[in-house]
Amino acid sequence: PPAWVLKTDRVQLDFEANEGVAEGAVLRFMDVPILALPSLSFPLGDGRKTGWLPPTLDFDTRSGLSVAVPWYWNIAPNRDATLTPRAITRRGPGLDAEFRWLEPQTQGRIEADVLPHDRVAGRSRWALLGEQDGTLPLGTRWHADGMRVSDDAWWKDFPKDSRSLNARLLPLRLQAELAIDGRWGRGLAYARMLRWQVLQGSDVLVVSPYERAPQLGMQLAGQAAGLQYTLQAEANRFVLPDRDGSSAEPTGWRAHTLGSVSWPLRQPGGFVVPRLSVNAASYRLDQALADGRTQASRVIPSFSIDA
Repeated sequence: PPAWVLKTDRVQLDFEANEGVAEGAVLRFMDVPILALPSLSFPLGDGRKTGWLPPTLDFDTRSGLSVAVPWYWNIAPNRDATLTPRAITRRGPGLDAEFRWLEPQTQGRIEADVLPHDRVAGRSRWALLGEQDGTLPLGTRWHADGMRVSDDAWWKDFPKDSRSLNARLLPLRLQAELAIDGRWGRGLAYARMLRWQVLQGSDVLVVSPYERAPQLGMQLAGQAAGLQYTLQAEANRFVLPDRDGSSAEPTGWRAHTLGSVSWPLRQPGGFVVPRLSVNAASYRLDQALADGRTQASRVIPSFSIDA
């Protein structure tokens, strides 16, 4: 027998409206009653339907009992929204909202959690998350996502509402990528930006990683006249949020290039591939080094043979 069973006293099916109504409905899991409703409506096909969704309950020692009742809004075949009123015994009422869209050139979603007045903290609290993908002319793909919260204690007061891999480091990312496919080779050109919101606290200092603002680069590989080559070039501005800017934590610009040229000689039973590579980097720092310089560079050539 199926694990999930919906038993009702009476069912009405309206095929023109694509809707069914169950009266005296009881939802059972492994023959254990889970949810009972006097009336329950549902779509007859795979289509979505506007209406209330099953409530969710949660409990923790910081906020107490939380009861949320989602309401789903089927706006259009390519758009929908979910509004979730929430009551938290210690903190007060709140509202969670999500809006999703799917267009020919873009798709994404926005989520917002709002507590108009947190009785424990004595102020309003909020969290905002967004994510979007899209395409631009010439085949350029772009992506943006980020999360921001109202205060440093959000991660601790609402641990289950964190959507970040690190609850105290919230990213803001923006990137665009263009595929390269020409006579000289194939590769990728990109522009990226990464910033952080660092949630500090009285327990321990959170050391944030460097931000990239911006990061510009290109990757290319190809062959010509029997030679194979690869090229990676990148320039980025690296900064640290909320830091003192000392020489121990330098900020500035970096340009990095990694290239190689090889001459593969392959025959049945054996091969020889000589390769010449160059690894170069240049820094322009905002803080002076110990010897007073603000610029530094290196070029490292290497030669290898695979056989």
